Amino acid sequence: MRYVIATQMKQRVFMKATNIKLAVLAAVVSFNVHSAPVVSPNGTSVGSAKINNTILNNVSLKNVVTTDDGIELSGQTITGLKDGKEGTDAVTVNQLNGKADTDASNIKKESWHTTLGTGKAEQGNTELVNGDAVYQAADKAEKNANNYTDASSKSTLKKANNYTDNRFEHFGTQISNDVLEKSYSYTERRSVAAENNAVRRANTYTDSKFGQLNTKIEQAEKRFNAGIAGVTAIASIPYVAENTFSYGLAVGNYRNGNALAGGVQYKTSPNTNVRLNVSWDSSGNAALGAGLAGGW
Repeated sequence: MRYVIATQMKQRVFMKATNIKLAVLAAVVSFNVHSAPVVSPNGTSVGSAKINNTILNNVSLKNVVTTDDGIELSGQTITGLKDGKEGTDAVTVNQLNGKADTDASNIKKESWHTTLGTGKAEQGNTELVNGDAVYQAADKAEKNANNYTDASSKSTLKKANNYTDNRFEHFGTQISNDVLEKSYSYTERRSVAAENNAVRRANTYTDSKFGQLNTKIEQAEKRFNAGIAGVTAIASIPYVAENTFSYGLAVGNYRNGNALAGGVQYKTSPNTNVRLNVSWDSSGNAALGAGLAGGW
């Protein structure tokens, strides 16, 4: 945009410079003639001429007509002019071109910026526009873009939030139901498993204890039965009363208990006897008994 404006400004300055050239030439030829130049037959001047205190030396003039009001060139040009130096000197085309090409950036915007205000910053408009019009158009476009962006962002954000809330609510409810169902199922399974495990362990423990107790009872019963069998066997040992020394053997049984017993008897005097008995039962226990008998 800046490049286009600079190019248009340069063209504008060149047009102004051209207008200045024409104005200067018109001013030169419109001055009152104080000393007419000598004109050759072909229209070329010889010598010098003075026009309103302006001296022309060796200037080529074609189709020059002098009148009381000044000089008319009849649409021709004045050639051979030197570049002006003083403030009252005429300028040449070269000076104007050089000035327009090199010093266009020095032209103050305050002097001609209003002439650029006829153009509008819109499609199809080829006229020049000033900085304020460009700024206003850019600012308006920026505001419109910002408003559109803000509105679109708000709408998009609202839709996204609504979608997220709906999805979250839907999935939240579904997830909650799934979690509760899985939790109930898991708790029920664990409860049933724990209950079964507890019952099984209790049954096992009880069975084990009862089994141990039963075993002990059975063992005690066997030992008890065997003991009775041993006592029965000792009681069943026969002796010979008339002999000084005698011995005897016997067996005993009580339910599932069995025993073997043996004993000796010694008659220490006609009126006293000493007896020793021992038994071995089926439970691996031994019983020992001794006695003394006397009479008169």
